[in-house]
Amino acid sequence: MGDQYPALAGKRVCLITSGPIGSDPRLVKEAESLHRHGAMVQVLCLDVSRLEHLQRRNASVLAGADWACAELQGGGRGRQSLLALGQRLARLLLRAGFRSMRLTARAFNRNAPRLRRKALQHPADLYVAHNLAALPAAHAAAHKHRAKLGFDAEDFHSGELPEGRPWDFERNLAGALEAAYLPQCDYVTAASPGIARAYTSVCGIPEPRTVLNVFPLAMAAAPAPSDDPRSLYWFSQTVGPDRGLEDVIKAIGAAQSKPHVYLRGTISATYRNELHRLAKASRSEGQLHFLPPEAPDEMGRLAARYHLGLATEPGGTPNSRIALSNKCFTYMLAGIPSIATATLGQAELASEAPGAIFLYPPGESLILAELLDQLMRSPAQVAEARTLAWSYGQGRFNWEREQHVFLEEVSRVLASS
Repeated sequence: MGDQYPALAGKRVCLITSGPIGSDPRLVKEAESLHRHGAMVQVLCLDVSRLEHLQRRNASVLAGADWACAELQGGGRGRQSLLALGQRLARLLLRAGFRSMRLTARAFNRNAPRLRRKALQHPADLYVAHNLAALPAAHAAAHKHRAKLGFDAEDFHSGELPEGRPWDFERNLAGALEAAYLPQCDYVTAASPGIARAYTSVCGIPEPRTVLNVFPLAMAAAPAPSDDPRSLYWFSQTVGPDRGLEDVIKAIGAAQSKPHVYLRGTISATYRNELHRLAKASRSEGQLHFLPPEAPDEMGRLAARYHLGLATEPGGTPNSRIALSNKCFTYMLAGIPSIATATLGQAELASEAPGAIFLYPPGESLILAELLDQLMRSPAQVAEARTLAWSYGQGRFNWEREQHVFLEEVSRVLASS
């Protein structure tokens, strides 16, 4: 396979993220694709989580990796307290009028100095930052080693916060990093067309190529009837507020078909109790179920046993209106249709997968209830949608196809070295 992209052969590519490796399946997919096509891959990541299921996931990813990974540990409470103090000081200096990009990077992420020092220790031909907090480190290393610089925009980072003055300082930190470093990148990729257009607009860069956050065909589950024709499925690493779940609970209470919803992910006791109270008030308490978190590569197989998948992004921030979550793509590999909020990003995806994604306006629980009843009363329509979802996953929305957009960009940049 390496012959397909000769520019990658023997090249050193360093992928950098400020999070744990087990929480970034997109980075893992890119690392594996680069390795398979002849590149020498080094991953730099930061593990600050003490959650047991994340530790298991990290260990599982690293056990199966054919590429190198340097994992910065979070350290004890003393180290984290010092890092937090440094971040607060950086923020105070910025508010007082001092300006430097290293100061901005530290104010944005307390671990920025550590990540920068680590990146400088690893010579490479190309550095790729996988989130905004990793971009200053990647830029510094690329400058020192006279290498190329790439950025993979999984989100529109300065648009991740709510609009309004209370968030101005945080938003300005992200905006300053984007404005300083994105124009210096040799390539930028984006996880949705909307994110690509946003960065072209705010940073004045050529429109990035879109690399959808799809998954390998190995994650696909064989198409099969669902275990329960009234079951709805939603998953994430964290079950929390601002995900549209409150509207789902109200909707299953209002729907005459009385569907059941299954939520998979880590959830706090406080939020679980809040959802139970809402379900009780909506007369849907017996229809709400919680499932434990599982590894990302199990999501397709696990989703296949349910009737319909939920992608309920509320669209409350500029980023959530244009981003694409991984849910619809997972549901396609599982061969189940999606019920999704009609955000700009998800509506755009639905137009590319007609018949497999059903849309409703964010925040409209009664309209969602009507849509659920319509689908529950139409087994033939759902059966057709399941067939379409499976075919889209097998033929278009999978990593075996999408990886070539990424590999072409990296090859183009390395060929010009």
